[in-house]
Amino acid sequence: MKSVFAALVLMSCLVQAQSFNHKDVLNISSAKFAAKHFDATFDEGTVTINGGEQTVTIKATGHKFAKCPAGMMCVLGAKSQTFEITLPITFQEKTGCGDTIIAQIDGRPVDGILQKIEITDYREMQCRMMAPADAVLTLTTGGPNRLEGKETYVESTLELEQSTVGGRAFAFTEGELTKGFSGMETPIFGELILTQDKAILNVQIGLDCTGICPAYMPNPVRVQLPIVSVKKSGCGDVYVAKRVMYRAHMGSRTELMEITDYSNAMCEKYIKNLVEVKYSLRDDSGLVHHRFLIEQEASFSFNPKN
Repeated sequence: MKSVFAALVLMSCLVQAQSFNHKDVLNISSAKFAAKHFDATFDEGTVTINGGEQTVTIKATGHKFAKCPAGMMCVLGAKSQTFEITLPITFQEKTGCGDTIIAQIDGRPVDGILQKIEITDYREMQCRMMAPADAVLTLTTGGPNRLEGKETYVESTLELEQSTVGGRAFAFTEGELTKGFSGMETPIFGELILTQDKAILNVQIGLDCTGICPAYMPNPVRVQLPIVSVKKSGCGDVYVAKRVMYRAHMGSRTELMEITDYSNAMCEKYIKNLVEVKYSLRDDSGLVHHRFLIEQEASFSFNPKN
């Protein structure tokens, strides 16, 4: 795995930032709402990054119990509460240590207020650090307070996770591997997510380093590719995810992941509830006078926990 993903990370430094041009929906896994934003007990919610419309939308639902007057007995009911805000995207940046998206409306310094959503997306993180969540969102509102003679701001923090709406999520541990990792270090545990348009592989590996592990080796390893084809049959569902990047005077880079899901296979020759994953990287790039070719492959299979 070192060789495969060390090359993947090394070459990603040469890739130019790409725009966020798709619609991405993430679930809110944890929420710390300020009372001025959402004065209720949080139940569930989503964050939608709409690349086509260039907006970010937060939607949340919760409940709030009615207050009983002092000295009286009441049957308290929980009233449903909702929260929604949509802001235009004003800034986007892709880096190896968390992609940033900022959506805001700033009415300052006149009489308006600041409404700002900032998202740090760690799903394609390649830095050697532990991500707090798939993504973290901060909602900030506020502005000049004439009564207090200063600016006041309120902040809410949300942790986000990849939505599997219209798809599936598989989790596996080292003991559930039915085929060893070819070209990879042994994983401790991992997760494979198939959404409507993406294939996402997160693997926590056991690095066998003598002394200090190289800084370019990320752990966990994250690979996220767009799904280009799906073929379902009685002998297994096949998902193909692929990304090709062309760089002027620097060659091309191709990543390919093929997932075969035998969960519902009816063919006797296949093991039921088996998932096979094949990943390959071909990178023909480098400096103009120092071009080089990287070709790596990795494959494994497992019986998922769910």
